[in-house]
Amino acid sequence: MSLNRRNFLKYSLGLSSAGLMPGLWSSKAHAQNVLNTPPKMFLQLRLNGAWDTLMTTDAKDIQQLQKRGMDSRDFYNFDYRNPSRVHKNTYLGSVLNPLTPYLNDISIINGVLMLLDSNSHFSNRRYMTTGSSNDRVPFFSFQAGHAVAVETPTRLGYHTQFESPQATGKINPIPLSSLAIKETVTDPMYALLEDQVLNDMDIGVLGAAIRESYLQKDIYNRLFDVMPTVRERLGSETSESARLHSAIAGLESGYLQMAQIDLTLESSLDTHTDHRSQQNNVLGGAFSQIAKLIKYMKETVYKGAGADGKSTLFDLTTVLVTSEFSRTVWPESNDGTGHNQFSNSVITFGGGMKGGEVIGESQIYSRREAKSEFSRYQASPYDFETLKALSLEEIKTLDADRLGRVENNRVTLDYIYPETIWRTVAASMKIETPILGSGNVLKKLLKG
Repeated sequence: MSLNRRNFLKYSLGLSSAGLMPGLWSSKAHAQNVLNTPPKMFLQLRLNGAWDTLMTTDAKDIQQLQKRGMDSRDFYNFDYRNPSRVHKNTYLGSVLNPLTPYLNDISIINGVLMLLDSNSHFSNRRYMTTGSSNDRVPFFSFQAGHAVAVETPTRLGYHTQFESPQATGKINPIPLSSLAIKETVTDPMYALLEDQVLNDMDIGVLGAAIRESYLQKDIYNRLFDVMPTVRERLGSETSESARLHSAIAGLESGYLQMAQIDLTLESSLDTHTDHRSQQNNVLGGAFSQIAKLIKYMKETVYKGAGADGKSTLFDLTTVLVTSEFSRTVWPESNDGTGHNQFSNSVITFGGGMKGGEVIGESQIYSRREAKSEFSRYQASPYDFETLKALSLEEIKTLDADRLGRVENNRVTLDYIYPETIWRTVAASMKIETPILGSGNVLKKLLKG
């Protein structure tokens, strides 16, 4: 597998031409059916448009940058990019403040490298959602849903700005907008009675179908029993947050097992102009919603099939907050920034993932250091043996040929990619997905 990480490192310091995007990996994992009691659930929240991670998960100390000779053309500095606190030796921006009470519950992954040869929203959003640069690969939520499906298809609720997921043999995608009103959701008993196949069923099969329909009807009723409480606790400011309410009610009741939601529209965070106020307002609102979500999930006992009466939604649901890439560190125009696919961040919480961790780092290189017209904000290589990102001094003296090289039957020094994160999520959920295959995981995020 040739990912040209070495060329990327050289290019980042102005030493050679640009590298290529990560390629596909071998897929030798075995699919498995898992009986879940209680179930394994998954939720992805996408912030479309590209978030400014320097205002949130990955703030920088301007004084340190100035000591390295950086000026306003290297680093577009303003109040919201100033660090508000230090957490696990990492600066956090003030826009992340709504999540401050939950810093021991969430984990942050910085320094995620996206597609090297493309800064398009579509390509990087798919890469961040699937773990592959191959357009034919399904979302991770589909991969996970397929892995946990046993006898019936996994219900997956979705609200996506651009994509329309299609049903497969083991996935039943449901638009979250259809869960807002009871009459728009198919009552399983009515569906059974209208099924023309009934005429061909023998008594035993018919009895089993009726019993299953009654069980599903209980779930159907429970979904709408919990919906008012979810709406009250999480608030209802936008259509996107309304879809979040439907997803959480679906997961809590057992009606859904997977969900995927676009919490922001692409235009709201693609801030080529009006960057400061737009990013602050949109991200601040999104993180306030996520803070309410964490509180609700931690306080709410799961009520669906397989419930043990004590496991909460937070215990059972793995949640990832993602965006397609970050914004440029330099000003693209008057109060505007561009696309930066060379570093990204992810927030994760719940399920089998550890909280309170910060993994990975990024560096900012001045125009002089990068020998380029523009400064560079980019991911740092990560040592999967020591579980630490390389420091600036280590990067400057690094033999780039070590990146991605197999040593003792494994790659120990590499970048953190989306597929690294999705393999980690799969490991935390104790599922295998053939598409992701084998490779590095972020061990510090795994419990046990």
